[in-house]
Amino acid sequence: MGARQLHILTVVALGAVAIGALQVSVVAHAAHLGRNPGPFIAAMACGGVVASFVYGARSSSGSLPTQLAVALGLYGVLIVAVGTGPGMIVSVVLLLLVGAATGPADAIEALLIANHTPDHAQSQAFAALTTANWLGFATGSALAGAAADHAPFWTATTIAAAAALVATLSLVVPPWRRQLLENP
Repeated sequence: MGARQLHILTVVALGAVAIGALQVSVVAHAAHLGRNPGPFIAAMACGGVVASFVYGARSSSGSLPTQLAVALGLYGVLIVAVGTGPGMIVSVVLLLLVGAATGPADAIEALLIANHTPDHAQSQAFAALTTANWLGFATGSALAGAAADHAPFWTATTIAAAAALVATLSLVVPPWRRQLLENP
Protein backbone atom coordinates (compact mmCIF):
# COMPACT_ATOMS: atom_id res chain seq x y z
CA MET A 1 0.00 0.00 0.00
CA GLY A 2 1.41 3.34 -1.04
CA ALA A 3 1.19 6.87 0.30
CA ARG A 4 -1.81 7.70 -1.91
CA GLN A 5 -3.86 4.80 -0.64
CA LEU A 6 -2.92 5.60 2.97
CA HIS A 7 -3.95 9.21 2.47
CA ILE A 8 -7.29 8.19 0.98
CA LEU A 9 -7.89 5.64 3.75
CA THR A 10 -7.09 8.29 6.36
CA VAL A 11 -9.63 10.62 4.74
CA VAL A 12 -12.15 7.76 4.69
CA ALA A 13 -11.53 7.01 8.38
CA LEU A 14 -11.87 10.68 9.35
CA GLY A 15 -15.09 11.00 7.34
CA ALA A 16 -16.40 7.92 9.11
CA VAL A 17 -15.41 9.34 12.51
CA ALA A 18 -17.56 12.34 11.59
CA ILE A 19 -20.51 10.16 10.57
CA GLY A 20 -20.33 8.00 13.70
CA ALA A 21 -19.95 11.00 16.00
CA LEU A 22 -22.77 12.86 14.30
CA GLN A 23 -25.21 9.96 14.54
CA VAL A 24 -24.61 9.66 18.29
CA SER A 25 -24.82 13.46 18.61
CA VAL A 26 -28.12 13.52 16.78
CA VAL A 27 -29.62 10.98 19.15
CA ALA A 28 -28.46 13.11 22.10
CA HIS A 29 -29.87 16.23 20.45
CA ALA A 30 -33.24 14.56 19.85
CA ALA A 31 -33.35 13.45 23.50
CA HIS A 32 -32.57 17.01 24.60
CA LEU A 33 -35.48 18.25 22.46
CA GLY A 34 -37.73 15.50 23.85
CA ARG A 35 -38.15 14.02 20.37
CA ASN A 36 -37.80 10.62 18.79
CA PRO A 37 -34.44 10.45 17.00
CA GLY A 38 -35.97 8.53 14.07
CA PRO A 39 -36.80 11.56 11.89
CA PHE A 40 -33.35 13.02 12.52
CA ILE A 41 -31.52 9.85 11.44
CA ALA A 42 -33.97 9.31 8.56
CA ALA A 43 -33.29 12.83 7.26
CA MET A 44 -29.56 12.07 7.05
CA ALA A 45 -30.22 8.75 5.31
CA CYS A 46 -32.69 10.23 2.81
CA GLY A 47 -30.35 13.10 1.97
CA GLY A 48 -27.53 10.63 1.39
CA VAL A 49 -29.54 8.30 -0.83
CA VAL A 50 -31.01 11.06 -3.01
CA ALA A 51 -27.68 12.88 -3.38
CA SER A 52 -25.89 9.62 -4.22
CA PHE A 53 -28.31 8.95 -7.07
CA VAL A 54 -28.01 12.53 -8.33
CA TYR A 55 -24.21 12.41 -8.13
CA GLY A 56 -24.09 9.08 -9.95
CA ALA A 57 -26.42 10.28 -12.71
CA ARG A 58 -24.58 13.45 -13.62
CA SER A 59 -21.19 14.03 -15.11
CA SER A 60 -19.00 15.62 -12.50
CA SER A 61 -16.71 18.55 -13.02
CA GLY A 62 -13.49 18.98 -11.13
CA SER A 63 -11.00 16.45 -9.89
CA LEU A 64 -12.07 13.75 -7.47
CA PRO A 65 -9.97 15.25 -4.62
CA THR A 66 -11.66 18.62 -5.21
CA GLN A 67 -15.11 17.04 -5.27
CA LEU A 68 -14.35 15.15 -2.05
CA ALA A 69 -12.94 18.27 -0.37
CA VAL A 70 -16.12 20.19 -1.22
CA ALA A 71 -18.37 17.40 0.06
CA LEU A 72 -16.44 16.91 3.32
CA GLY A 73 -16.03 20.65 3.85
CA LEU A 74 -19.75 21.20 3.40
CA TYR A 75 -20.38 18.27 5.72
CA GLY A 76 -18.17 19.80 8.42
CA VAL A 77 -19.80 23.23 8.16
CA LEU A 78 -23.29 21.74 8.32
CA ILE A 79 -22.32 19.75 11.41
CA VAL A 80 -21.25 23.00 13.06
CA ALA A 81 -24.75 24.35 12.31
CA VAL A 82 -26.36 21.24 13.81
CA GLY A 83 -24.12 21.68 16.85
CA THR A 84 -25.75 25.01 17.62
CA GLY A 85 -28.76 22.99 18.81
CA PRO A 86 -31.57 24.25 16.59
CA GLY A 87 -35.16 23.08 16.98
CA MET A 88 -36.57 19.98 15.32
CA ILE A 89 -37.57 21.42 11.92
CA VAL A 90 -34.27 23.25 11.35
CA SER A 91 -32.33 20.22 12.61
CA VAL A 92 -34.12 17.88 10.20
CA VAL A 93 -33.47 20.22 7.26
CA LEU A 94 -29.80 20.55 8.22
CA LEU A 95 -29.50 16.78 8.58
CA LEU A 96 -31.07 16.27 5.16
CA LEU A 97 -28.33 18.52 3.77
CA VAL A 98 -25.68 16.71 5.84
CA GLY A 99 -26.77 13.45 4.25
CA ALA A 100 -26.66 15.08 0.82
CA ALA A 101 -23.02 16.00 1.45
CA THR A 102 -21.96 12.57 2.69
CA GLY A 103 -23.69 10.37 0.10
CA PRO A 104 -21.50 11.45 -2.82
CA ALA A 105 -18.41 11.52 -0.57
CA ASP A 106 -18.66 7.74 -0.14
CA ALA A 107 -18.75 7.22 -3.90
CA ILE A 108 -15.86 9.62 -4.48
CA GLU A 109 -13.75 7.85 -1.85
CA ALA A 110 -14.31 4.54 -3.62
CA LEU A 111 -13.39 6.09 -6.98
CA LEU A 112 -10.22 7.58 -5.53
CA ILE A 113 -9.06 4.32 -4.00
CA ALA A 114 -9.84 2.50 -7.26
CA ASN A 115 -7.95 5.08 -9.32
CA HIS A 116 -4.85 4.82 -7.14
CA THR A 117 -4.68 1.05 -6.83
CA PRO A 118 -3.35 -1.36 -9.45
CA ASP A 119 -5.92 -3.74 -10.93
CA HIS A 120 -4.40 -6.78 -9.23
CA ALA A 121 -4.87 -5.21 -5.76
CA GLN A 122 -8.41 -3.80 -6.10
CA SER A 123 -10.04 -6.38 -3.80
CA GLN A 124 -7.49 -5.75 -1.07
CA ALA A 125 -7.88 -1.97 -1.47
CA PHE A 126 -11.66 -2.16 -1.11
CA ALA A 127 -11.30 -4.40 1.93
CA ALA A 128 -9.05 -1.73 3.45
CA LEU A 129 -11.59 0.96 2.50
CA THR A 130 -14.37 -0.93 4.28
CA THR A 131 -12.16 -1.49 7.31
CA ALA A 132 -11.24 2.21 7.48
CA ASN A 133 -14.95 3.10 7.31
CA TRP A 134 -15.93 0.79 10.15
CA LEU A 135 -12.98 1.68 12.36
CA GLY A 136 -13.67 5.38 11.87
CA PHE A 137 -17.39 4.97 12.50
CA ALA A 138 -16.76 3.02 15.71
CA THR A 139 -14.20 5.54 16.92
CA GLY A 140 -16.48 8.51 16.21
CA SER A 141 -19.43 6.81 17.88
CA ALA A 142 -17.41 5.98 20.99
CA LEU A 143 -15.90 9.45 21.30
CA ALA A 144 -19.23 11.21 20.79
CA GLY A 145 -21.00 8.84 23.17
CA ALA A 146 -18.56 9.67 25.94
CA ALA A 147 -18.77 13.38 25.14
CA ALA A 148 -22.57 13.40 24.99
CA ASP A 149 -22.80 11.75 28.40
CA HIS A 150 -20.29 14.02 30.15
CA ALA A 151 -20.26 17.35 28.30
CA PRO A 152 -22.57 19.75 26.48
CA PHE A 153 -24.20 18.55 23.24
CA TRP A 154 -21.97 20.71 21.07
CA THR A 155 -18.88 18.83 22.29
CA ALA A 156 -19.98 15.69 20.46
CA THR A 157 -20.80 17.59 17.26
CA THR A 158 -17.45 19.37 17.50
CA ILE A 159 -15.73 15.98 17.32
CA ALA A 160 -17.71 15.19 14.16
CA ALA A 161 -17.09 18.57 12.54
CA ALA A 162 -13.37 18.53 13.39
CA ALA A 163 -12.89 15.11 11.79
CA ALA A 164 -14.63 16.20 8.58
CA LEU A 165 -12.72 19.47 8.40
CA VAL A 166 -9.32 17.84 9.06
CA ALA A 167 -10.06 15.40 6.23
CA THR A 168 -10.97 18.36 4.01
CA LEU A 169 -7.72 20.16 4.84
CA SER A 170 -5.70 17.08 3.94
CA LEU A 171 -7.27 17.22 0.49
CA VAL A 172 -6.46 20.87 -0.16
CA VAL A 173 -2.94 21.22 1.32
CA PRO A 174 -0.76 21.47 -1.82
CA PRO A 175 1.77 18.64 -1.31
CA TRP A 176 -0.90 16.10 -0.39
CA ARG A 177 -3.28 17.35 -3.06
CA ARG A 178 -0.60 17.05 -5.77
CA GLN A 179 0.00 13.45 -4.75
CA LEU A 180 -3.68 12.60 -5.30
CA LEU A 181 -3.84 14.44 -8.63
CA GLU A 182 -0.84 12.60 -10.11
CA ASN A 183 -1.53 9.62 -12.30
CA PRO A 184 -0.94 6.31 -10.51
